[in-house]
Amino acid sequence: MNLAEVKQLEIIQVRLMTDEDVEEPTFAKVMDNRTNVRVLRVLFLNDNGCLDRYITDIPYESVISYWPGETNIWDISGIEPSEEMDSDGDEDLEGFVVPDDEEDAPTYTNERRQFDNDWSDWTPDTPEGARFKNMVNHIEDKYGS
Repeated sequence: MNLAEVKQLEIIQVRLMTDEDVEEPTFAKVMDNRTNVRVLRVLFLNDNGCLDRYITDIPYESVISYWPGETNIWDISGIEPSEEMDSDGDEDLEGFVVPDDEEDAPTYTNERRQFDNDWSDWTPDTPEGARFKNMVNHIEDKYGS
């Protein structure tokens, strides 16, 4: 495994020490590869299935596995994100229901088809773009048709 070849947004598995001094394999998404100091800057997949908000530097020696070209941490880890809301204020929306109405279903036009094709062909070139596309795709997979 040549970790100098790890690219941004690819997935790795890391060996971490817990507070109880137990080694625990953890998945992470690479945000930067600092080959000159043999350090990867990563976002860890936390216990509730979401990526941590803080970037952590880890040495190459901590890496257990590497999936070249893979960018979907949930497919690799097999962990599904929790459906719990973790931002303040979301409880204000409890009980708000929008009824489904088949009459409101939009017509699948050529413009919509072109938009879908453009979306599928789009490859984000920033971590923020990749997160956005993954989020939209996840929502579409979960609720779309």
